[in-house]
Amino acid sequence: MQTIQDAWAALQRGDRVQAELVATQLVQSARVTFGEDTPGHANALAEWASLLVAMGDLNRAIAALRQASAVRGTDDPSVRAELTHAMNLGELLAVAGSPEEAVAVLEEGLVRRRAFYGPHHPGTGYGLQSLADAQMALGAFDKAYASATEARAVFEEHDHPERIATTALLAEIQVARGFEPEFGDVLQGPHDDVVNLVRASQRRADRGRHPRRMLHVVTALHRDLQASDRALEHRAGLLTTMSNLARLASDPEARLRALQLLQAHYDALDLAVNAHEATLALALAASDANQLDTTEHHYQDALERVSSIHGLLAADRRSQTLRNFGLWLVEVGRGDEGIPLLEAATDVADAVLRGRAQCALGVALQHRGEAERAERELTRALESLPPADADSLVAHRHLGAIRDGTHCGCGTRSQGLAETLFTIVAPDLPKGLLDRLEFDEQGQLQVQLLRQATDDEIGHLWRVLRQGLARLSQGVRNRR
Repeated sequence: MQTIQDAWAALQRGDRVQAELVATQLVQSARVTFGEDTPGHANALAEWASLLVAMGDLNRAIAALRQASAVRGTDDPSVRAELTHAMNLGELLAVAGSPEEAVAVLEEGLVRRRAFYGPHHPGTGYGLQSLADAQMALGAFDKAYASATEARAVFEEHDHPERIATTALLAEIQVARGFEPEFGDVLQGPHDDVVNLVRASQRRADRGRHPRRMLHVVTALHRDLQASDRALEHRAGLLTTMSNLARLASDPEARLRALQLLQAHYDALDLAVNAHEATLALALAASDANQLDTTEHHYQDALERVSSIHGLLAADRRSQTLRNFGLWLVEVGRGDEGIPLLEAATDVADAVLRGRAQCALGVALQHRGEAERAERELTRALESLPPADADSLVAHRHLGAIRDGTHCGCGTRSQGLAETLFTIVAPDLPKGLLDRLEFDEQGQLQVQLLRQATDDEIGHLWRVLRQGLARLSQGVRNRR
């Protein structure tokens, strides 16, 4: 008999249809075995909801959790499950953009938790913690602070590890209230507590909901750790998080500062490969900030740093750096300098790196009107790259344009990205649904349909687009 683990295994293989089929069969089996709206049926619904969340289908996950949380427990284990279903529903509602309903669900759940666990039990602390997060999403920052403070007191009373995650939550709430983030006495505590605070803060940052707010929190945490010489082994991770948050918050100076600190950190540890990666990231950040001289400086620095990398990895790093540098030179109108770098980048043993360099060279040559050379390089790229690689899709599109005698559609970078995204997602969508994709001046994706879509088709469309954007983003990072 199949289990929910089989559904997760199918999802990890990329077989979403099989994953959902297994999960829905388990829900139906639980309904038959235990009865409609029984604790056993509710547990199966909750497991299905978790799978739907992983698939990005929040609306159906919320519907499943509504049904699960409405089932009242008949004994201690089923009451605990009932309270968990309700808490998960509230948290998901907040994520899905319904903070008012989320707060209402979590407040009701907290009343039941107090009655079941008692006011000082960690089970009540969890309810307070979730409520604080939803209150913050609603903008009720003072209420969120009160809830989180009470939650931390409950966890501290039991020396519960969740007190660390609640400290990270309180730090974000403090920033939202207009104050400096505070980390309590955690930074003076045991090493494991400091490490767990770093990880909890990074998990909150990774959610990407309020990048500017979390940039403030993580920057303050890094400053305090540096001042106290605590958890230095996690400094690189914090600096990387700061850089990512600064990018999301459109703060180029903060992004560059974080990457400069990261580069210096790796240099101090004599980690040549990591320092080289940080240098390439600095070049990209400077390019995004339109700092041309600074960008060129970092690319030249990256080329020089390759000499301190030994073994086969040196050739790979050299190819990556030449490709990135060459692409940038072509983008800023210095193709005569960029093309030779792209040609040199193709001289590498690794097939994928060679294919990406050949793709970049082919596209650059096509844009210069050298169709014959471009066709040769793009053909070679397709021989080197895996079929599903984002650069393979780019090469196919440009090669097709050469052979058809049409324009490649790269009048603007966003237009090219939109057409590549269309190529990625179209095979997974119903025929006759999607007309075209465009990125507007603010970088927002605009979707044009050929006909009215059903609710199920809309849900499927957005799931496929999210997956396609993730693949496209990975491809852009690989090319840069």
